[in-house]
Amino acid sequence: MYAETLSVFAAHCMRNTHVIQGTTMNPPNVLHHGEWTALHDHAGRRVVCLSGSVWITQDRDRRDVVLSPGQGFTLDRPGMAVVSALADASFAVYDALAPRRAPPLAAQPLPCSR
Repeated sequence: MYAETLSVFAAHCMRNTHVIQGTTMNPPNVLHHGEWTALHDHAGRRVVCLSGSVWITQDRDRRDVVLSPGQGFTLDRPGMAVVSALADASFAVYDALAPRRAPPLAAQPLPCSR
């Protein structure tokens, strides 16, 4: 039943949405209430809600993720993810950031206290 429901859902998405390709989305993606967008193979990328409210679901993931403006979620599954507008919304997809490392210390003499 679950697989059949997902199949019907995916077919609906493909008829009523556009597929986003690429890595960093700029300008923001705009969805009107009830519209859906499929993201393919975006694991590791971050979806950030800019306005409205979006719902994210990923293939083979039972979690439902709902984002409000300013909130983000890093896609952590391969395959398709669906972003749906619960209200008129805009969102952006960003490449995952590389882990930040502390900058190397400059080789400078330390002042001596007397």
